[in-house]
Amino acid sequence: MCFATGCTSIYFQYLSLIDIRVVYIYYLFCNFLKGCNDREVNIILLRVFLLFIMFATSLSMSSCIVTSHDYNFELSCEQFAENSHHSSDLVLEVGDKIRLELCSNHTAGFQWDYEITTENIVKEEDHDFEEPEEGVEGAAGKELWTFEAVKKGTTEIQMEYSQPWEGGLKAEWTYNVTVTVE
Repeated sequence: MCFATGCTSIYFQYLSLIDIRVVYIYYLFCNFLKGCNDREVNIILLRVFLLFIMFATSLSMSSCIVTSHDYNFELSCEQFAENSHHSSDLVLEVGDKIRLELCSNHTAGFQWDYEITTENIVKEEDHDFEEPEEGVEGAAGKELWTFEAVKKGTTEIQMEYSQPWEGGLKAEWTYNVTVTVE
């Protein structure tokens, strides 16, 4: 039986709809069984009852399935112009995902990179670059990062926006995400 909030009422709503159908099916079934002996009728009714119980149980449990959550965070160039260092604290469950959309201007030689302080709590799932609008020279695009919570614990994702070559500007912008996976 499901113990999550609201699942019990959903279960009873489905059960009442099923009860109406079962009574009608039972009526049709009884007319069909008039030619069967008592032992055959009992076996058939037992099978139908067990199938009904299995169906009702699976229906009630399927309404209580909890899926993972996706959290999206976007920081624009304007936000970084106002404050070059940002941070967030997140509490996640295993399977939850974080999607970071960070302003990025590759034409200026900058790109985002990250370091995770404690390994195996979150993992990078995807990284992509979204081009800026066409026709705007030197415009910024977005770097898109997706991380998944894979194990309980606490870690920090330390994002830095830098020019990757020797002598290039380092940590021009930063975004630190403290992640606690419960």
